Amino acid sequence: YTFMNIHVHIEDPIVKLVPEDDSSSSDNGHVKGPSFVIAAKQLGITNLHVSFRQKSGNELLTQQIKIEVYAPPIIHPRDIFLAPGASYVLTVSGGPTVGVHREYASSDNGIATVDKSSGRLSAISPGNASIVATVYGSRNTVVCQAHGRVIVGVPSSAILNAQSDQLAVGREMPIYPFFPEGSLFSLYGLCKSYKWTLEDDKVLGLQLAEHVDEMHGTQTYVDEKELGLINILHGRIITGGSNDLDCIQAKDRTTGRTEIASCVRVTEVAQIRISNTGFSFPVVYLALGAELELPITFYDVLGNPFHEAYNAIAFDADINYPDVVSVNSTTSGKGHILLKAVHHGRALLRVSVSDSPRKADYVLLSVGAHIYPQNPVIHTGSSVNFSLEGFDETVSGRWISANESVMSVNMNSGKSEAVGEGMTQVIFECPSMKLQTTVSVLRGNIVFVDAPEETVTNVPFPRGGYAFSVRFRSPYVNVVEVLGKSKGIPYDCSVDPPFIGYAKPWVDPNSGNSYCLFFPYSPEHLVHSLPKSKGMRSDISITINAILREANNASGSASALFIGGFSIIGMSKDGLHLNLTPDSNKTTMTILGNTDVEIHWQAREMMKISPTRREDSGIGGFAEYEVKVLRPENFKDQIIISLPATGQRSEIDVSYESGEKKTTFVREIISIWSGILVSLAILIVTVAIFLCILSQPNRSPPSISQSTPQGLAPATPSRSPGGVSTTSDQSPRTPQPFVDYVRRTVDETPYYRRDGARRRFNPQNTY
Repeated sequence: YTFMNIHVHIEDPIVKLVPEDDSSSSDNGHVKGPSFVIAAKQLGITNLHVSFRQKSGNELLTQQIKIEVYAPPIIHPRDIFLAPGASYVLTVSGGPTVGVHREYASSDNGIATVDKSSGRLSAISPGNASIVATVYGSRNTVVCQAHGRVIVGVPSSAILNAQSDQLAVGREMPIYPFFPEGSLFSLYGLCKSYKWTLEDDKVLGLQLAEHVDEMHGTQTYVDEKELGLINILHGRIITGGSNDLDCIQAKDRTTGRTEIASCVRVTEVAQIRISNTGFSFPVVYLALGAELELPITFYDVLGNPFHEAYNAIAFDADINYPDVVSVNSTTSGKGHILLKAVHHGRALLRVSVSDSPRKADYVLLSVGAHIYPQNPVIHTGSSVNFSLEGFDETVSGRWISANESVMSVNMNSGKSEAVGEGMTQVIFECPSMKLQTTVSVLRGNIVFVDAPEETVTNVPFPRGGYAFSVRFRSPYVNVVEVLGKSKGIPYDCSVDPPFIGYAKPWVDPNSGNSYCLFFPYSPEHLVHSLPKSKGMRSDISITINAILREANNASGSASALFIGGFSIIGMSKDGLHLNLTPDSNKTTMTILGNTDVEIHWQAREMMKISPTRREDSGIGGFAEYEVKVLRPENFKDQIIISLPATGQRSEIDVSYESGEKKTTFVREIISIWSGILVSLAILIVTVAIFLCILSQPNRSPPSISQSTPQGLAPATPSRSPGGVSTTSDQSPRTPQPFVDYVRRTVDETPYYRRDGARRRFNPQNTY
């Protein structure tokens, strides 16, 4: 094994290689023996493979295996008390997640049953039973198990639990029944006939929840304050362990005088609550797939807000039906709970201080179809457009008002108008269900909200948000101004539905006018946060609410039509343009948000744009288009994507380079070099022929006369006055090579001989 050079390769260091019986070494993953051992370092998933060398010297790799390091599985809750008829959905934290499935089982189905897939526990009869959650791997092998216990019984007694025994005038505090065994989860859905009473309604005021099946009340009381002690270290205030009051002294450097600068009261957090701003207390209505953040607030023993307790107090969030609403608690900045509606139904949410379960607050969550808006508070003369939410398809029915003298409702459309002061029910009836909501009508408006005239959309939208102006009725203007000077902006703003965006109050420092600034979420955010529903529209009615902080039921609202915009992903960061080439002659263009767009381009014979995938989810839709080049010719065009509903327009520049210019240039270069090579070849052939001719041997010239000596050229004859040619020794002599050339030319001339005779001439006289 040592010569095989075995190495263990681990992708992520969530596990480590450890020696085993001194046969392996963990240095650089090298293993000297036939086996090796790994140990978990941290939670996560990684891949592992082994490499080794053969005798021939070739290196081989094994297949990768996936390794998961998981926390021990734990059933939540481990111990639970339920009354017969109650139910609770169990969850398991920890355990493996890759390639496994989980099943639940009860040790005694006569006491309690549990659905093996969902973990829904149902109490049947008094007694104790064990619950086992088993995690199975491939081939149904048992990987791990988690155990819990359920006690089924009837609580022996019940008391009203108040988080504090004292309460200041004007403050509120929730009160719930408390049982020695279990909690409100133990009796969820069972107690429906109950009544709240007060001994002295002049001291306490009781606010009861309407149309809620759970027990809930709110009381108001007055008592004395509690004191504390503080220390100062490096400019920070650190509270001590005792409850007392202490003051901070400051010294004036110019005069040397020491005065009391501030006093701080130290006390314990006595109450925890789920803030009811933005929904009808104590019920939260959620559409299927919607998300909502609930703020958690802390209070002292008198019911005063304890803003300094954020991030200092740990709290727990529990829900009895996590399959209806999932809960995620965060502690960034101020504590919040993130809710997401998963299935239709109702669930009870509890928030409690970690080390004190009796300090708890509850809220009922309702997911599914409901009338929107829920339990509105309006003023005489105002109108409300009621609608249905939570349906996957259109439902036909009729709208009814329980008291036409308070609220007048259009039977077909749901449009209502507040006629007189009072409280009534607005009802929607259809063959399959009956829905209703409570409407409170007050005399005269205190707060008025006006919607902007411009179209409300999320692409593009004003950098400072959409300004919904807020006005106050004349008798309250001075009061509002005083509140604003003493406590800042005296009102809060909210958006309904909340998944569209958020709103915040703002006062123009120049004009003094008040506004609710609405900031919509981007199409990318809506695609991931909105439920995938076929009934979702690309336009939706939103309501901006302005609520006075110091006045109950003093609020105003304005509705506006929100039309979703779109955004394009997959383009370059420096601009919207597509560069296509022969190697990449098609691409994908993705549109998020409102997909009811129009696409135009000019070069239709050169380029084709066709849809490949589309998910219509209204303002959170998704569409993919394929852009493909049809002809391999250079062109430039522009894709124009527009949304007629809002006027939004995006332009994408498209260019295609076929590479023909480069090919033509290469061809020209090849042609030039070909011409040069051909010319050079012709020149070489010509020179070769010429050299061959010159290299041929000389032929002997034929004799002209017997008297002429062989090898001597005849003399050039002299000219006499009588015209008789005679040979003169002083005549110039023709060079012998030229004479030979002439002779050869004459001998090789075709048809030179005529009638058997040959022309005679003296080559010496040829010049």
